[in-house]
Amino acid sequence: TSTFFSIGHNIYTPEDIKISEPQPDDRPWAAWLYGSVGMATFTDNHIDELEATLGVVGPEALGEQTQKFIHAHVSNSPTPRGWENQLDFEPGLILSWQRRWPVAFHYKWDNFSLRAEPNANISLGNIYTHAGAGMSFIFGPYQGYFQDTPQRVRPSMPG
Repeated sequence: TSTFFSIGHNIYTPEDIKISEPQPDDRPWAAWLYGSVGMATFTDNHIDELEATLGVVGPEALGEQTQKFIHAHVSNSPTPRGWENQLDFEPGLILSWQRRWPVAFHYKWDNFSLRAEPNANISLGNIYTHAGAGMSFIFGPYQGYFQDTPQRVRPSMPG
């Protein structure tokens, strides 16, 4: 069993950020600032991951300050003008589970390997709820089937 931690900050805006009025047919202005703790358990043929995520939506998530800083100092993008319409404060809790089968298909030659790793997952919470299934393909120097746990790059919330 291993423990893992993560932090994240997602920012969501309407397509045209130069409009200060609410845009009812577009996504709302919002930010999600969060931290997670989880544990991964290994068996002979699969890995189970359980994760708890706590965070905030709304002004406390610092989306306006972050986006305005990036647009002013890092990119040559227009100043976002609609943050006064962002979603209200809401604390968030999400519980997630994922199972991966890293040895479902594998082919190894010399120091390289190719493998297909199916997975299934579910997340339940007040910020988002979803279930999914997928397949990751890994090709490269052989490092062991359980090397990438937890996954360093994972799918994010849609949008």
